[in-house]
Amino acid sequence: MENELNTWIKDTKDKGLKIQLHDNVYGTLIAIFRKDTKKICVCEVDNTYTFYEAEINSTDWKSATYIPVEILKNL
Repeated sequence: MENELNTWIKDTKDKGLKIQLHDNVYGTLIAIFRKDTKKICVCEVDNTYTFYEAEINSTDWKSATYIPVEILKNL
């Protein structure tokens, strides 16, 4: 049985929210996934998913360097 503390937790409470990603680029929030000290934000921009990552208590989002398969399976 997989330990719940080691899985990505999906949060969709703000789904549909328009957010500014950078400069004049806006996206629609799909979900935020949290695990340990990291979080990954999934946004839709022009019918394409974009992924950003940050430390759990930070709002300093950067382009994600990798996307865990577990997140992709739960979109």
